[in-house]
Amino acid sequence: MDRITHNQACMEEDLVSSRQKKKSEELTGSKHHSQPSLDTARTVVNIPTQTISEAATSVLSKGLNFAVRPTKIPTEEIIQSVEASLHQVPRVEAEKIRQETVTILQIAKPPSANIIREERQAIKELRNNKDIVDLHATKETLRF
Repeated sequence: MDRITHNQACMEEDLVSSRQKKKSEELTGSKHHSQPSLDTARTVVNIPTQTISEAATSVLSKGLNFAVRPTKIPTEEIIQSVEASLHQVPRVEAEKIRQETVTILQIAKPPSANIIREERQAIKELRNNKDIVDLHATKETLRF
């Protein structure tokens, strides 16, 4: 009787294991879709009177949700926000938090850049150019 029960348990384990492997393969296979590349000729429209550099076109083609990583850590803003939140905390605990914040900020390194120098310069130029108009794609602006 023990041998029969053992064999049934082994068969059930193999069945469950194969089902789990199949489900795992189906889930991991469906999540790895490559992101479609954008046609910059359709997403960035250049008016003939304005010349936009290749770096500016590259930055604009990254999309509206693209965030440029900062070149330095905003230490002052972090300290100000920590100080503003410590008003309700007891003094001893607040001092510990201040010390930990300073320690973390001293060893913190700025993140690596996610754009090249030319693209960063192009952002500054685009920001300063008052003749450029940014039209967001909405139902009203997209009329075919």
